[in-house]
This record gives sequence, C-alpha cells and structure tokens, in this order.
Amino acid sequence: MLGKIVNQLILLTIPFLALIGCQSPIEFPQPTSVIFPTQTASPLPPTATATLTATAILPSPTPTRTLAPFPAEALSESSRNVSGGNVKSSIDLVPLAINPNDHYYFSHPVPVDYLGERLPSSRYGNDQNAENGAGHTGLDIGLDHGTPILAAGIGEVIFSGYGLLTWPENLEDPYGLSIVILHDFGFDGRAIYTAYAHLSQAFVEEGDRVEREDEIGRSGDTGFSSGPHIHFEVRIDGNSHDNSRNPELWLVPPANEGVLVGTILTTFGHPVLGQSIKLTHLETGRIRWAYSYSMSHNITGDDYYNENFVLGELTAGTYEIAVYYVTGVQRLEVKIEVGQTTYFAFNGRNGFDLDKPPLDLPPNLPN
Repeated sequence: MLGKIVNQLILLTIPFLALIGCQSPIEFPQPTSVIFPTQTASPLPPTATATLTATAILPSPTPTRTLAPFPAEALSESSRNVSGGNVKSSIDLVPLAINPNDHYYFSHPVPVDYLGERLPSSRYGNDQNAENGAGHTGLDIGLDHGTPILAAGIGEVIFSGYGLLTWPENLEDPYGLSIVILHDFGFDGRAIYTAYAHLSQAFVEEGDRVEREDEIGRSGDTGFSSGPHIHFEVRIDGNSHDNSRNPELWLVPPANEGVLVGTILTTFGHPVLGQSIKLTHLETGRIRWAYSYSMSHNITGDDYYNENFVLGELTAGTYEIAVYYVTGVQRLEVKIEVGQTTYFAFNGRNGFDLDKPPLDLPPNLPN
C-alpha cells in the first residue's frame, strides 16, 4: 500500500515540475555541443498515455456533435482572402488552410491589438529547466495583469475553475484558474480542446456556449507562474496535457507573417534535443534564436510534420537558417510565405532537405 502511494506522488510531481517557472524568459547562449537523445528521453509511443492525467479526475465528455474539419468551402473562402501577398488579419481569416497539410483553425486568445506587442516567452516543447525533463505543453504569451482573454473558437466550456491538473477546486493546482473549451469542430474525426491557464478571472462556467472572440476571462499569474501571462494549449483526442500539440501550428498567423516548422535530426535520424537554431531575416538583418523540442514524454509532434521545431511570428521574406552541428555551422535559405507553413529537415552531416513529408493518401484514389 505504501509503495502505491509513493508511485502516485511521483506521477503527480512530473507535470507539477513541468509548469514551474512557466513564462520565465528563455536565454539563448551560443551552443557548444549537440545534445543527443537517450533511451530515457525518448517519447512514449503515440498510443501510450500517462497513468495520471487530468482526464482521470475530469473525464472528457463524449462529443455528440459531428466532428470533422471545417467545411471545404469555408477553407476555400479564407484562402481567397489572401491576395497580393498580404493577409488582412488573423481574426478575419479563421479558419485558414492554404495548404492541405495545415490546420490554422484558431484565432489568438488575446485581442488583435496585442498581437503586435506579444512574443512568446516560453514555447511548446521547452524543458522548463525541470530536472525530470517534462516538457512545456503550451504557448506562453506575456501580458499585463487583467488583459482580456478570448475564446479561440466556437464551442462549449467543459471546465472553469481550479484543479485542472489535479483535483477539482484545488487552489494549489499548477494551472491556477483555468478554462477548457470543447470545440464544435474536430480534426480527422477527433475532438479538439483549447485550454487557458493562470487566469485572474473567469467569466464563463461549465456548460456555457462561447463564440470565437468572446471574452472568457482575464490574464493573471495564478498557479505555478512567475508573472502575468496566458498559457494556451491545443489538445487533440482528450482533455489532458498529454494530448497537447504545438499551438503555433493551429493559430492563424497574424498579418504578413508565416510559420517555420522542421525536424532537427542526427545523421542517423535521431531527434536532437534542445538544439539551438539561429534564424536571420536577410532583408532586415533581424536575428531570432529558438530551440528544438526537449522531446520529453508529454511532447507530441504534428500528425503530418512530425516536427521537433516550430517558430512563428516570422515576417514574410527570405531567411537564413543556421544550425551549429558537430561538424560546424550548416546554413540554408528559406522563404517564409504569408499565412503559410514552411518546412525543412536537418539531417546532421547530410545537411538540409526542403522536401515535405509524403502525404498518407487513401490507396483507392481515382487516377
């Protein structure tokens, strides 16, 4: 009996540590070496789930509504709004899917006026300096205390309050005051949820219906947080942090911006953990630094891209990617398109590859 209690306490500690220091600024030192993955750092298979998740305490409801991607005509309409290389705004274009492999289904959870000022202080897949290697399962956007938080899409509130990770009404829960929305649409027949954490106020209750852009709360720093911000998650299949995906592949890029996604691998095809990547806009000279995922047990790549690196907020234009590998610096020029995802693969000594992953098409397609 004592051994079982100890095991349960250990499982509770893992996600707690992953949220400690949430929203703390990331420092980007010059890389000195490549961190190679080990057996203990490898993620679980996609079908595996942690023994203790939020769904163990707050079961995900079985959706009764039809779950399917946005209608093709809606996606076509949003694509027609992109003309002459200019996107009107992220709000006007939801949903957006210029390419068949993308799913920009959500608007940002903060008002458009704040988008020009925000820059995520902690991205999906960072290790949060947690000794256990648990990764950061959402996107942190630093905001003033009390900033309006908006629903990213239409749906039903299935959770509002404290205790999202642990147990209902637990004021010490790492997520603090939180809201979860089950959306009216899905992806590939699977349910989609969004979670909003560390709030100072919640204006909705379980069972409420919300439209996209409805104000659902105000930003704060409740729970395990080092300052006021919004922690935003996209969850697929279930209402658990283990079902999270990178929000930057689901949020419509703001005006004149695109997203860079990639796989950073060794020569032998193994993911490189925490690898720093330098990105230089060749027209403006602006330099950005980012890291590949820590690849901990609760970090999952996109179904199509299977990425371990994503960087948004990229003004359209030509960029140089620089990866510091054991053989020296390798470089590649890529073009970021408005409202689109640009893909690249780095394969150690074999260098870069711009070919996208093959599409998994049905075998019975007509000629």
